[in-house]
Amino acid sequence: KYLNNDNIPIICGGLGEFLGENIKNNDDRFMYYNIINETLMNLPSRLHNFGYVTATNLGHKGDYLHFDSDSCRELGRRYAAKYAQLSGSLSNEELSKYMRFNKFKNALKKQSKKAYEKTKGISFKTWLFGIAITAVAIYAYKGYYANPNDTNHNNNTKRRKT
Repeated sequence: KYLNNDNIPIICGGLGEFLGENIKNNDDRFMYYNIINETLMNLPSRLHNFGYVTATNLGHKGDYLHFDSDSCRELGRRYAAKYAQLSGSLSNEELSKYMRFNKFKNALKKQSKKAYEKTKGISFKTWLFGIAITAVAIYAYKGYYANPNDTNHNNNTKRRKT
């Protein structure tokens, strides 16, 4: 109302399923979490440009109350996907491609730190060879997940089929 724009996406996230574990531990502060989640889930059918993001299959950081780091990142990806859907800024295909590439990039970052520790003292030639192999892997990954509207991708696909 105050922004004079009815098309601003509003997104809410569900509460973690692990809150139910608190009830088992005789902590009744969270006994209604499932009713709240159900209410939040039904809001998109009642409100314009409203999205709900589920918190299913997400973990806690040991306290049965807060999401752990990996779950926070996953929840962020879910929010991003819902925002892209509601705002129309990215198609589901574009968003999926971006998410896959980021997962690949993050996996490389994690592995590169471990690899550096294991390979201290290797020769420059070996290091350069490793960089070249990594570059080829990234190029192959990007080529495999190229935009289907890209003419180069279509030509490559035709060559592979014959």
